[in-house]
Amino acid sequence: AQVMARFGRVDALVNNAGIAVFKPALETSFDDWRSVRPVLRVVAEGTLAVALAAGGVRLHVTGRTALDSILTVCFLMAAPNALNLCDNMDALAGGLALTVSMSAAAIGAWYADPAILSLSVAVTGALIGYLVYNGPPATIFMGDSGSLMLGVLLGGLVCLCTQRVGGAGQGLAAASAFAVIFLDTLTVVVARPRHGRKVSDAGKDHLSHRLTLLGMGKERAVLVLVLHSAVVGLLGTLAATHHLAPVAALSVVVLVTAALAFICSVAPVYARAELVPPETLAVDLRERRASTQQQPVPIAAGSRVW
Repeated sequence: AQVMARFGRVDALVNNAGIAVFKPALETSFDDWRSVRPVLRVVAEGTLAVALAAGGVRLHVTGRTALDSILTVCFLMAAPNALNLCDNMDALAGGLALTVSMSAAAIGAWYADPAILSLSVAVTGALIGYLVYNGPPATIFMGDSGSLMLGVLLGGLVCLCTQRVGGAGQGLAAASAFAVIFLDTLTVVVARPRHGRKVSDAGKDHLSHRLTLLGMGKERAVLVLVLHSAVVGLLGTLAATHHLAPVAALSVVVLVTAALAFICSVAPVYARAELVPPETLAVDLRERRASTQQQPVPIAAGSRVW
């Protein structure tokens, strides 16, 4: 801690490192073993977000401390869950997370900020090593404990980036690195209730699944989303480092992200059988089993029964 304290803005991360890393890891590792009720999960994530915001890890996108603090709590609760939902194909969540950490590393390098640079480079290196084995066909996986913890770390990094770049416009541009990750969650949250499905239900209606229904293979769908996130991250980084006007960068980000959302919206995901609500599938399965038990299979004379 004494060595890290010599770095400029790393004190917030040092003070909250135990919370930012170990609490979500313990919580989600238990969730991988035994299911945790959603209410308890929200309380734990909210406590973590408030603790980080109180420790100085806050967004700087409006210039008003109170409003930025509220947005920070919402952002730090949404980021890990959104990244967790993106973990639906090999290399997708890791690839999207890599684009965010690389954007943060570029911002940290440009502003010579050792706190942002050191943590983002460490996360980037870990993700590259992870993707070597998570690429299709994957041999290792994140699980909840990996994706949620990684979402907290990346969310905290983005918060520090928005503080470092100064202006509210540059801060919003730096935060746009999460655009594709949040778009995937927003698509699911908006579309499922419109088609009579619960938001909490599992289903193949994420952006990656939609692209595969439009004719792309899984690897190509993942590549398209990761490249899209990389382009958005590059635009945000250029604006955050004063190489591009924030208004121009954010306008392009909105346009390309809206184009991706429109393309994915035409995929006929809810016409697929596997997206029937789970309770309907359970009733149908019980009916099939009952009909099978009621109709004995005739056995020909002289045949053997093994």
